[in-house]
Amino acid sequence: MNFSLPQNTGKNTLVAATLQFQHSQESQVSLDSKAEIKWIIKMRKNILSLRIPLVGMLLIQACNDFPSHRSDFPIEQQIQILKKLPKEAPDGIAEKLQEYDIFYSLTTSPKRLSKIHYVLETLDFSIAKKVFIVLPKKYRNKDPYSVIDIEKIRNFSDKIEIVTRDFDYGPAMKLIPAVEEARKDPGDDSKKIVLTFDDDTGYPAGLPMQLIKHSIEHHAVVGGSGNEFQDFGVEIFPLQKESQLPRCGKAPLSECDILAGFHGVAYPVELVSIPAVQRIKNIAYNNKICRLGDDFLISYVLAELSVKRLLVNNRYTQGLLQFKYGFEEDALHRTNLTDEAKTGHYHQERYMQCSRELAPSGAPKTK
Repeated sequence: MNFSLPQNTGKNTLVAATLQFQHSQESQVSLDSKAEIKWIIKMRKNILSLRIPLVGMLLIQACNDFPSHRSDFPIEQQIQILKKLPKEAPDGIAEKLQEYDIFYSLTTSPKRLSKIHYVLETLDFSIAKKVFIVLPKKYRNKDPYSVIDIEKIRNFSDKIEIVTRDFDYGPAMKLIPAVEEARKDPGDDSKKIVLTFDDDTGYPAGLPMQLIKHSIEHHAVVGGSGNEFQDFGVEIFPLQKESQLPRCGKAPLSECDILAGFHGVAYPVELVSIPAVQRIKNIAYNNKICRLGDDFLISYVLAELSVKRLLVNNRYTQGLLQFKYGFEEDALHRTNLTDEAKTGHYHQERYMQCSRELAPSGAPKTK
């Protein structure tokens, strides 16, 4: 039998990932409802050959609030499942990695700082030179962090570096200070890559290596989830050069307008140029709507500079889990345009408003 996995990643991919590893790369499965899970269970001749981790994945997936990956199962159990997903190094990348310095980076809130170790447990620290935990002095420029929680995270690994900044530039803090710190590190900036991750997501074991591989091969910013700007109702976006790659989600490797940070993004440091860094900071400083729409803001600025943004969608990048605490009232997607916690999803409104407030030159119209 031949199934197809939707290219819009970040949707019901756990079982698909396991099925893909057990069968051929062409045999993929899309799960969009609990009924489909029951249907797959009935397909005994396709299921019996799978290993035990699939059982845990099926149980977790069955409890999800579709189409998200939220699970009510214990986080520790989710982490163990993610660790069992294969992470073999792509051909030739192991040798290439010896030439590169890899930096991981995350930012978080005071409330979530004590939980960020769950994310760190799913990441392959062996390929990272340093892991930046970027914290403003005050979250959203008003709330302090616990010194005790900071020290606990610092002690998670000797690769952890706590990076602080005076001003909170929003979720883009996981990228901008990390790039600045990576530049300070000895070595050639063209051989440095920063990988950013969200603070509420468990990542499949093979994802970091895949992002790095395609970032090096295509000299591009590469993520595991992406969209066209029109998907969010945005009408203004920098024009792009013609590309030989398919458009977003049309192939295992495609070119997108906006990369979604929750699925991990690899940024070659030299592509996030000093002017790009300063421009993102200026906009985030002056415009709160854009500040909280970090995926849009970062992609917009990189598009202005004609930086390629690629989506890689294969068996190694599928299967992330968003931990339950990522859906609580402090979640960014639940924060509306007046900074109130609601039950809806406000990324689209935020992106549309941010696009309207960026003039053709890219400068913010209003503060």
